[in-house]
Formats: sequence, C-alpha cells, structure tokens
Amino acid sequence: PFDVYDYQRERALAWESGASEIILKPRQVGFSWLAAAYAYWTAGYHQSAHVALFSAGETEVKKLIAKVAYVHDHLPLNIQAPGKVGIETASFVGGSTITGYPATKKAGIGTTLKVALFDEAAFHAYLRENQGAVVPALGDFGQLIVLSTADPSLATYGHFHDFYFKSKAGLTHCVAVF
Repeated sequence: PFDVYDYQRERALAWESGASEIILKPRQVGFSWLAAAYAYWTAGYHQSAHVALFSAGETEVKKLIAKVAYVHDHLPLNIQAPGKVGIETASFVGGSTITGYPATKKAGIGTTLKVALFDEAAFHAYLRENQGAVVPALGDFGQLIVLSTADPSLATYGHFHDFYFKSKAGLTHCVAVF
C-alpha cells in the first residue's frame, strides 16, 4: 500500500492532467516515490509513452529506476503492466519505455518523450543542457516535471534556481510549486 499524503495527491492529479511543474521541496517527503509511480503509470498503461528519468548521477538514477521496479513488483499481478523492469530501463508491451539518465553533458539527446522527469535537479551538473535537449522533444503533448531540494552550495544561483523563479513569474511552460 502507498499511503498518499494530500500534497502528493494534488501533484499526482496535476501530473495526470498533463501539467508541467517545477517543484521546490524539502527532503524526505515522498516525491521520488510519487515520481516513480507516475513514470510507471505513464509508460505501463499508455501506448508509446516514453519516460526519461534524470538524476544527479548513475547511482541516483539507478535508485530511481529501482523504485519503479518496486512499484511494479508490489502491484497485484492482475494490474501489473506487462513488460520488463530492469536496473536501467523498463519496457512495456504497448511500446512504452522508461529510461534512466545520469546527469551527463549529452543525456537525453535524440529522444522523443511523453514525460521528462528530473529528480534532485538542483544537483544536476548539466541541468541546463539536459533540459535544452529534451524540452523540444516533448512537443505540445509532452510533460516536464522538475523536482528538487535546494542545493545549499549554490545559494541563489544555478539553473534550477533560475528556472524555478522564471516559472514562478510565468515565463516558462512550467507551474512553480513550493
């Protein structure tokens, strides 16, 4: 069972409606688990709905994919999406995939996506480049979800900070959530 908090339910409903969001959050509030469940729902139950999960490093993205695998493995068999969830990717019968990308300079280049999800984005060394690579590939029907706690070493600098406040001012296609 996944005990959903009200704020998680609000975000899940917003994501289900197709909202693109940038979320500045405290630690340990369950958004990575919600993101894993949403990635699974998107790819597992929709045809040709490719999801990219970006995290700060290889270890972190493998942990995020492991959460997707946990969601899959703990659903009752009659509602599990038919497919295979591995340690770096997942693929489903409807042609959808979930691919994990650590933050590298060229992560996500050349992909066509339904959802691009960045976890702990303030800690991505190449967040600006990675977003620049995938946002055009999202087109009119794709969704960008950016989650992070603040990186204290950056203070009021960095792409995450700038993108959050541009979104808060209505200058991006993302809704800023605090």
